[in-house]
Amino acid sequence: MGILGIVFLLLVLIGFGIFIYLMVKTAHGWGALQTTLLYFLFFSTLVFMFCAAGVAKRRVGWVRVHDKTRNSLEEMTKEETKIKYGDLTSTAQDNDALVPALSHLARLTSSRGRVWKNAMLQNFDAQKDEYLLRLAGPNPAGQPADAAAAPPPAAGAAPAAAPNGTKLIDEELVVYAFAEIRDATGRMVPAAYLGEFIVDKSSGSEAKLKPTAALLPIQKDFIVKGNAATWTIFELMPVDSHEVFAAEGSQSSDDAYFGRMDDQQIKTLFAAMAEQNPKMAEVMQSYLIDGSEAPANTQAPFLWVLVEFVKEHTITVDAGGDGRVATEGGFFDPTTGLTVDARLKRGEEFANVKYAPGDKRLVWSGAADKLISQGLAKAIKRIYVRPLNNYANGFRDLRQGILSTLQQIELVKRENSIVVKTNQVGQEQLLFRQDERQKLDKDLAQVQKEDAVAASEVKRLEEQLASVQKKIASTLQQLQSAHGQLVSGGSR
Repeated sequence: MGILGIVFLLLVLIGFGIFIYLMVKTAHGWGALQTTLLYFLFFSTLVFMFCAAGVAKRRVGWVRVHDKTRNSLEEMTKEETKIKYGDLTSTAQDNDALVPALSHLARLTSSRGRVWKNAMLQNFDAQKDEYLLRLAGPNPAGQPADAAAAPPPAAGAAPAAAPNGTKLIDEELVVYAFAEIRDATGRMVPAAYLGEFIVDKSSGSEAKLKPTAALLPIQKDFIVKGNAATWTIFELMPVDSHEVFAAEGSQSSDDAYFGRMDDQQIKTLFAAMAEQNPKMAEVMQSYLIDGSEAPANTQAPFLWVLVEFVKEHTITVDAGGDGRVATEGGFFDPTTGLTVDARLKRGEEFANVKYAPGDKRLVWSGAADKLISQGLAKAIKRIYVRPLNNYANGFRDLRQGILSTLQQIELVKRENSIVVKTNQVGQEQLLFRQDERQKLDKDLAQVQKEDAVAASEVKRLEEQLASVQKKIASTLQQLQSAHGQLVSGGSR
């Protein structure tokens, strides 16, 4: 019994005592009927009071249970909201909550779709571009295959067969294939892009793939030379991220914002390319230092700053209105950057994100300079953040670039062959002219010799002519003299 019950009993006893005292004092003036009715009324009142007290006691008990249950429900609702959505008042990313975790999983699964790992190349026809593969095991529709779930097959071991009548991959499905290599931990990881294929035929665990476009010579040589014994097949082209190259189990820290990068894996993936192309060494370095302190010569697009807020600051993240779906114009307003997709909006209560003094955030250097200049935050560390790649467009652009280069090479080869042929003809013409020159030189020498002989003969003839002319002149003179004598003698 509580203190209220004890007080109630004391009041009842005091009231009962006062009632007896008054009854004794006034009983000589009352009749038997009035006295009996008065006692009946008094005791009925006591019974009613005890009943009312019992009801009140039960009600108080149930009110306490109700209040306790309601408080517990409110706490459980808050806990459920936190478990489901995370701490909505915090700016920190919380992937441990149900909805963010499911969203993260959905992004992972939607970004790569179904995956078939350790697909063994059984046979291929390089002329027809047909490739027969045996898939490593069943992969239920809509469920991505986990790389760690299925260990790589032992050397010479056949992959697991599919249940009777089950196709592990659908026909007419367009997929993206990568050749696998074994990393330092022994796992088979996709390394070299083989191209875009369509599943021509599928039966059980076997599938025949054909490229949607002719493979590049480097891709075909990679397969023909036996460097693509096992494949990884993606239903969707994988999406790049910073965490995908982080070492397994590594966590974000001051020295590695995205976790410690797996140096061995990155060097293994880039080793062959770095040897063939010196520029790939720079690309590999960007992967190795991703999320770490930025070098002194880091350019603005790759430079981010970890800032700590020194004043309270509020940023609006949702645009006004009821929102729309991404297919009607994208997830964000292109002019303001605010969220317009109804599925991404945080709601009116959480449309503004508040940063309290002491909160840390990684922001682009341009935005960090603005916050620092306004006195809202201070810089803690400069972080190098490599730009993410759009593999779907990247491989397509790379293919077009390679094709364009190959076309240029063929054009240069053709022009070179024309130049070689023209040079050959020129050499032949040169040899012909040289031979002709030699003959002409011989003819010239002969002509010069003949000319010398002719000149000598002409000189001789000229001398002989001069002598003959002289003789003729002398004879003529003699004849004229004789004619004169004859004429003069006849006149006499």
